[in-house]
Amino acid sequence: MGEYRGCPVHVIICAKKRTKKRSRWLAKTLAKLHPAHRYVITSAYFRRQSITEIATRLGIPESDVRSRLHYGLRTFKALVDEREGAAKSCEAKARSVSLPH
Repeated sequence: MGEYRGCPVHVIICAKKRTKKRSRWLAKTLAKLHPAHRYVITSAYFRRQSITEIATRLGIPESDVRSRLHYGLRTFKALVDEREGAAKSCEAKARSVSLPH
């Protein structure tokens, strides 16, 4: 999953080449979000609903939808960066271990 490090969040969420492993990873990452954030992200990116449609469905102002989307994507990005950083750290540790001759 290292190819996502530094990518815009919408690229990660909407990636066309999604394997089963990546789909499970995406589902697990989205599951870590607050339900309100997860709902607006999935509505906007997977259901392709507009801000107005989401606001109407939830019965909240459009500004609240935009706010939830912003903070949800920010949290999602932090989770991705955290995971990618941990993976890089493990790779670096594995390379630094000297093998016996």
